[in-house]
Amino acid sequence: MRNPNVRLALLYYVLVQAAQSLYSQNPLAALVEIIDGGDDAAVGVVTGAQGVANLLAAIPAGILADRYRRDFALRIAACVGICAAALSTYTLWYAKRQHEHDENEHNTLGQRAYVMLVLSYACWGVFNGSVSGPLEALFGDSVETGSRSFVYQLKSALRTAGNAIGPLISIVIFSVRGDVWRVDDLSLVMFCGLALTVCPIACLFFFSDEKSLGAESEAFGAADTDEITTPLVVEDEDEDEDEDEDAEAPRRCQSTDSMVSDLGSPATDTRPFKYRVIPYLVATSDMLTMLGSGMTIRFFALFFKNAAHMSPSAVQAVFVVVPLGISVCAMGAQRLAARLGRCGVVILCRIAGVSLLVAMTVIDPTKNKVTLLVVYIARSWLMNCHSGLTKSLVNDFVLKRHRGFWNSLESINAFSWCGSAMLGGFLVRMYTYETTFLITAALQGLSIVPIFVLLRIVPAEVEGGVAAPAAEEDSD
Repeated sequence: MRNPNVRLALLYYVLVQAAQSLYSQNPLAALVEIIDGGDDAAVGVVTGAQGVANLLAAIPAGILADRYRRDFALRIAACVGICAAALSTYTLWYAKRQHEHDENEHNTLGQRAYVMLVLSYACWGVFNGSVSGPLEALFGDSVETGSRSFVYQLKSALRTAGNAIGPLISIVIFSVRGDVWRVDDLSLVMFCGLALTVCPIACLFFFSDEKSLGAESEAFGAADTDEITTPLVVEDEDEDEDEDEDAEAPRRCQSTDSMVSDLGSPATDTRPFKYRVIPYLVATSDMLTMLGSGMTIRFFALFFKNAAHMSPSAVQAVFVVVPLGISVCAMGAQRLAARLGRCGVVILCRIAGVSLLVAMTVIDPTKNKVTLLVVYIARSWLMNCHSGLTKSLVNDFVLKRHRGFWNSLESINAFSWCGSAMLGGFLVRMYTYETTFLITAALQGLSIVPIFVLLRIVPAEVEGGVAAPAAEEDSD
């Protein structure tokens, strides 16, 4: 927690989530639905474009961060963010202006505004993809191995709490301006979010590789793999002296081995198989979870708007309670993980969360609105409070020089989330919200299976260090 990179990253996550909750979540979904004539599928297309762009940018950014420097990659991402904010501001101004034209021109102008929204949010996808891998890798390099679950759960809690800031601001704006779903009011909310993005983008210029940790933040079992950093070509003595000077910095350029081909391969990573397989199992579980979540998460606000007939401020109030509760539950989950283990907590939370989502499908949204909201809020708390635990698992078992690449793979999850959002939009159009919820529950239920496999593999954490690994006979 004393590391400057850690403190700055925590501040960044709060600010960026606050901004995104204003310009890229519920207000965006409602604005797109109004502009495109009430079509939920249009919301999924915007989200899908953002996800594709995220994926295309993330892998190169992660490799760049591993081969060269994390902070250099983050500065490039900041420049992308400035461009995305400028384009989005112009797009919102155009959408607001065209909506004021007479009804005869509205459909044509609405289509133009919609295309511009798709393009501008694709730019935000590039920004998010460019930031995620390098920043998560630098964050992992700045936290001591064996003590990650607390820091990562704190990060998760703060990120989630940031999501409550946008809805709070939205409630004030909607209440003052009549509390109805209008393009003018939604645009004003989103303009506030775009103005706020200046702060997190500025933070990206102040991260430094030199402030990350050394061997203290290396992966479990990495002491046995020191030979993989040996150069493939013997250098002259003069060159060795130069390399010794460079080695004093915690981060350095990558050797000549391929960043992709040696990820966990036996030839380059001699750790026990159980350590090498953990990131793959966690990634598989997270991908299944994101596939399911993407089908519904963009449509919960529209479900409350269209099926439960809730006002803008009422919907936003729900999305104030949800992230604040997740933040509290995240810290509780970290404490519980000390007793049950990280995998045990993830399994229990997901089983309960999936069960509550199924329960939502049988509750009448007009007759039992309070019950529906209670179930939804509890479900959201349980399904989202353990994300820091799974993220800490990945960084505990991925070698430092590969963290940029592995954390950029998170964008595949974002892509699957956004791709399933497109599918979710069409499912809502063809069937019902409730049918889409059931499909989400099925996918999230499957995501529990890989975590069950991890129960006997993952070693415990101890305060200030790494616990003893499991018995050696389980290693291969």
